Amino acid sequence: SGIPADARQQASARMQELTDQADAARGVITRQLRENYITPLDRGDIFALADRLREVCYQLESVSFAMTSQVFDELPAGVPEMLAVLSHQSDQTLRMTRRLQGHYDQWDYVETMDRLHLRAISLSQSIADAVPLSRRGLTYTAASMQLASAFTQASASFKDVGRIAAAIALKES
Repeated sequence: SGIPADARQQASARMQELTDQADAARGVITRQLRENYITPLDRGDIFALADRLREVCYQLESVSFAMTSQVFDELPAGVPEMLAVLSHQSDQTLRMTRRLQGHYDQWDYVETMDRLHLRAISLSQSIADAVPLSRRGLTYTAASMQLASAFTQASASFKDVGRIAAAIALKES
């Protein structure tokens, strides 16, 4: 969020690379699931988790795309806080996936994703605050609304990963 507007496009290109890597990783996981009948977790749950994690990457790419709008010399108020929420969701998700094989009970993760998603909704409303934005014109307002929506959808995709973690915990406990 602190980089100049022209450098945001380079950062967005990096997100595209990460999304491509997520596609490749899901493909590898799918092939492995087809070839292995015995897995530490239910094969459907592993596929669902890989698919939702890939979706998280796509949603984060949407955020990066929205942040590259040329109308943003400075990003709207609330963006650094929203990025912090997404960063926290990312960190917690990484921690959960590393612990999942040996520790199926991930209720702390599930509750954290729910709580952070509610915070994300609140923050996205502050980004999309129509009254101050209207003073900057319709293009700025539309770009801010797109950014707020992208943030909310990215956060919701993390919450969906939490639902899969909850399903795994229910089956394995």
